[in-house]
Amino acid sequence: MKKKILIVYSSLSVGGSTTSLLSLLNEFNIDKYDIDLLVRGSGEYDHLVPKGIHRLPDFVESPETIQRKKKKSLTSWFNLVNALFRHKVMGNLNQRSQIMALDSLRFCKDLNKKYDVAISYIEGLPMYYMLSKVQAQKYISWIHLDYKGGKMNPKYDYHFLEKANKVVLVSSSCKKNFDEVFPKFQNKTVFVENILSQQFVLNRSREKINYVLPKASSRLKMVSVSRIDFSSKGLDRGVNALATLKSKGVLNDDVVWYIIGDGLDFKTLKEMIQEKELEDNVILCGAQSNPLPLVRQCDVFFLPSRSEGKPMAVTEALMLGLFVVATRYSSVEEQICDGENGLILENSDKVVLDFLEKVHHNYEWLSELKNRIKHRDYSNIEEYKKVEQLIDE
Repeated sequence: MKKKILIVYSSLSVGGSTTSLLSLLNEFNIDKYDIDLLVRGSGEYDHLVPKGIHRLPDFVESPETIQRKKKKSLTSWFNLVNALFRHKVMGNLNQRSQIMALDSLRFCKDLNKKYDVAISYIEGLPMYYMLSKVQAQKYISWIHLDYKGGKMNPKYDYHFLEKANKVVLVSSSCKKNFDEVFPKFQNKTVFVENILSQQFVLNRSREKINYVLPKASSRLKMVSVSRIDFSSKGLDRGVNALATLKSKGVLNDDVVWYIIGDGLDFKTLKEMIQEKELEDNVILCGAQSNPLPLVRQCDVFFLPSRSEGKPMAVTEALMLGLFVVATRYSSVEEQICDGENGLILENSDKVVLDFLEKVHHNYEWLSELKNRIKHRDYSNIEEYKKVEQLIDE
């Protein structure tokens, strides 16, 4: 008899964890497992869910219904104020997300179906939902971020994680940091890399899209694919550094930086670029349902983040032959060989400024480093065996 598996996730929107989930779904043996997929709302990657995976209705009430109920709820108003304080005053988007997810959980429907194994493939609301409103013999929770570096609040998650049989972290450093925050759960944490097929990435990068890169003839094209959130992604530090270079008169018009993505700080970032008159050097491409054809046209993948888990976008860029320049995060050395396929910068505003100044003075040194990259296969489909073992043990 097939094992009944439930996978709970957020919307199938553009992002590294979504790409990883789709790679995993494509590896599942549907002759062995009966798999239900429960996601919130719709996303750009809905059409990529493989045949044989059963899509269930949304587990959250409609946005209109939720908003109507929240307006009448004092608890929701308190949670909103608390969340905004943590984001705007404390600069912590992750704790804001935790609070808002817990508030949304109050409007989620129980799932009246029993499973052998339930999996939440991302932290936040999918994890809270699975561990409180789903009946299963075994619960497995994936966490894709650096719990410690991302300054998550453990008090919000502790009693949920107590119920999980296994907690999966996507890098060895993320596991180490999680174990330090939750020493009681060390016996149930495991490290499983985000699954990614190089052939899948290459195929997606060859798809035709409507968007055309402005200034595509520039001598050096840098690109970032990122949620636009200053508290963790650090795109603002790159823009501020370029503004400093502009004031010094050293900006090079042959160097352009494309930023692909959307997020809470998109409007602020756009205003920063306009106010600092950097439109010729920083180009916002917005959210793209498939950013890979654009990434493939660039030379350098630039990641000036303040904190990261193990970003899939870095691996995708390496698969497409880009040279990666990233500020140091917990798992950076698990992805980049410093000086071989990328550069690791110390995580400070000054180092980001120094790097960009060097690029604008002489971009050819970076082009030369890119040309020395030895291409290899970055696929890790073998990680699927670990997932299957977690399900079957």
